[in-house]
Amino acid sequence: MSEDQAQDPIAEELKSKHAEVFSREFEDVGGKQVVVYFRCATRPENDRFNAKAFDDKNPKRQAEGMAELGRACILHPSGSERDALIDRRPGIALVIAGEAVRIAAGQGAELGKRV
Repeated sequence: MSEDQAQDPIAEELKSKHAEVFSREFEDVGGKQVVVYFRCATRPENDRFNAKAFDDKNPKRQAEGMAELGRACILHPSGSERDALIDRRPGIALVIAGEAVRIAAGQGAELGKRV
């Protein structure tokens, strides 16, 4: 475990509650760096995502599925802080959704790192 991870109380708390936790740093408004912690998608979340993502008749549902999955898998920030971040940087939910699906498929995180 790296020194940074050992001293990160957020990561330690999340790891005590979830089997696997990943993190990814993003640039927020004004160049501020923000660390987003996330987890693998659960089976029901993945099933809901697949139902929407493979709906060829309604492309809007595909985008909704990605956004919903990303939002569900973000552990920190949470609540209104998470919602405000996604309002400012909506693509963050999509990146997290992609990572969560990769992890659920056993491919590991491509952009994030395991904490």
